[in-house]
Amino acid sequence: MKIRYIFSVIIISFLYASCYDDKGNYDYVDFTDVIIKDIEDSYNAVSFQDTLRITPDIELDHGQFEYLWMINEAYVGTQYIEIKWDTIGKEKTLVYPVSLPNGNYEITLKATDSETEYSVFYNTQLIVKTEFSLGFYVLKETEDGLTEVDLHTPDKVLENLITKSLGNAMNGKPKSMGLMFSYCHLDPENPDEYLWPRALSVCTENDIKIFNLNNWNTILTHEDMYYGERPANDKPLYLGPNGFSIAYFSTAGICYNYQLKTQGLASVGKYGLPVVVMENGVDIKCKPSEHVIYSDKTFGSFLYDELNRRFLGFTANYAISTFKDDGEFPANNLPEDYKLLYLGYNSFGSASAYAIFADGHQKKYLYHLDLSKRIVKDKQTLEGRLADAVLYANNETQANVVYGVVDNEVWMYSVESGEEQRLNLNELDREITYVSNRHWTNDAIDSQNNFNYLAVGTHKDGKYRIYLYNTIGGKPTGGSVRILKGEGKVVKVHFNSPGMPEDNAKAQGGYPISSN
Repeated sequence: MKIRYIFSVIIISFLYASCYDDKGNYDYVDFTDVIIKDIEDSYNAVSFQDTLRITPDIELDHGQFEYLWMINEAYVGTQYIEIKWDTIGKEKTLVYPVSLPNGNYEITLKATDSETEYSVFYNTQLIVKTEFSLGFYVLKETEDGLTEVDLHTPDKVLENLITKSLGNAMNGKPKSMGLMFSYCHLDPENPDEYLWPRALSVCTENDIKIFNLNNWNTILTHEDMYYGERPANDKPLYLGPNGFSIAYFSTAGICYNYQLKTQGLASVGKYGLPVVVMENGVDIKCKPSEHVIYSDKTFGSFLYDELNRRFLGFTANYAISTFKDDGEFPANNLPEDYKLLYLGYNSFGSASAYAIFADGHQKKYLYHLDLSKRIVKDKQTLEGRLADAVLYANNETQANVVYGVVDNEVWMYSVESGEEQRLNLNELDREITYVSNRHWTNDAIDSQNNFNYLAVGTHKDGKYRIYLYNTIGGKPTGGSVRILKGEGKVVKVHFNSPGMPEDNAKAQGGYPISSN
């Protein structure tokens, strides 16, 4: 007999201590007389599609047993989540149609001797996925200039998920998409209960919606995401994880929603007024650019304040911090004619970022930011091919390099040496509209789904293709290992796996969390 989850067995034994009351009959059955077999250590199921069937082989020396199958509906492997048991079967064979949110659950079989009322327990794990649990989400612009999302699973493509959820695509062109590993909010059917689903935010030019990735229901919209009245000048830019909070960036400023699943810090999911920036006792307004990055090493987000022409940090505890001008190059009061073209995070070696500006004469500059010290580490004037690029990206984990798209070719620029080279991506025969380093690298918990890709999106005749390349040192090692195809023009790609932690703070670090 193989018993797993010993700690849970102890809890269950305590909860069901009544099973061991002294009945005055001392001719007891020894637990070793009962052998339970043919129950796996764990089971996998797709919610709303699969039925879990378990028929245990129970060897008894004598007697008749009654059976009770229970499931812990809140099992997430942490002591902070309340244990809630529910009965799912009373026959020897369990037949359980699975209709649960994505997550890990504990199933317990309780077998009770009808004569002595002694009970034995056997535990197994149920890993529940939904059809939306695994794959690459693609934010795209439709031919009509609207916003849609596709999901590329390992074996199929789920197209136009917004239309399937709402009945129509979102108005306006897409701006950004954010993946939250959990998003706490009140259950609309039971306002006294909190839900913690994985969620996806979608921002367009004038709208935002947050979708529940268990079922693609809408959690919040632009109309109801604030506690009070929405600021008049609020145009969405990006909403995503920020350590202990979910941060929302808009033209009105920065808002936050403080929540942390493993600590039981629940939230209704809504936002208050934008956080103020205090300088010498004066409230200085802030206008974030559309480019926002997150640093796992400094545990906070970073952005460029277009109103005051400066770099800012936004901590996991929702405090805004300014950069210092202690370095050779200023981080504040940048020239008025500067326009931010790109801001990307890099964790290779240290926490840094690359900001690319164009001035009024279209001369371009690369700012290398030290995020730990809150200073501008270096400033370079871009020359050569990268000066003419129409699209920028950077490698986040393997090297200090920036990518640029020039004449429909991808070039790689070393920030340290200043050397450029054209990447040999000869299979690209259409307009390049998207370049990014997409990665999920956490061998300890989800090694079977780990990758580190250079993703290149193309567009032709109303269709997109996204070429995924394995990389070493930020450079592709050969041809694409996978091509994602669909209708429309790609704007952003996010990967989702059920093996990712259910806590935003713990999932960050091996995953690209930014508006790019």
